[in-house]
Amino acid sequence: MDTGTGTGFEMDFGPSSGWLESSLLDAGIQPSAVTDIILSHAHPDHIWGLFAKTAVPLSPMRSTTCLKQEYDFWMSPNPDFSKCKLNHSDLLNIIIAKTPIVLKAMGPKLHLMQGNEELFGCIRLELAPGHTPGHMITHIFSGDEEMVHIADLLHSDVLLIPHPEWGFSGDTDLDLAIETRKKVMGVLATGRKKVFAYHRMGTDRVPNTGISFNPVFPPSGHSPFL
Repeated sequence: MDTGTGTGFEMDFGPSSGWLESSLLDAGIQPSAVTDIILSHAHPDHIWGLFAKTAVPLSPMRSTTCLKQEYDFWMSPNPDFSKCKLNHSDLLNIIIAKTPIVLKAMGPKLHLMQGNEELFGCIRLELAPGHTPGHMITHIFSGDEEMVHIADLLHSDVLLIPHPEWGFSGDTDLDLAIETRKKVMGVLATGRKKVFAYHRMGTDRVPNTGISFNPVFPPSGHSPFL
């Protein structure tokens, strides 16, 4: 799920970027073993890792899935950022210009879905809009067990778990992102679901105290994974 920033498309994220394939090898995973990729949304720190500086895929393009709502937003002539705190910023203008190029470069390997659909009998996609219009979270399940990748539903567990009403400047629609965060975190808390997010390490559960959401980390020495 997601691929990191990469260094292509005339936007270099620095020496800490572009390590997708070597990181897979470090984890004991051959890049050739990866058959499918799920993109939570189309921000550059999530999708540009598929490409090298020359905008050529790092390896043969895999079957890649994102939501149609996300694709349609970025491919529109004038995506609406009027509710984003970064509106009219130089950074956002670069992202608006480059993202359609990146999506087009995926070619026929890019598959668009509507959300609330299943893949492979063990993954369910769920639309969670606000950060971007087609931002999604991903449920990974087996039998009665489940873990949820909440992607960019929150960017700081320290700040946004106790204060889900706070926002992030990069949210396309700040108010909708807050509404979605409260709703999704409430459901996850009620169901005592294991979650992991893109911008933090590890997994936890999010119990609902009735006032805020407090992470519960797995005991030391125990695997947090299902």
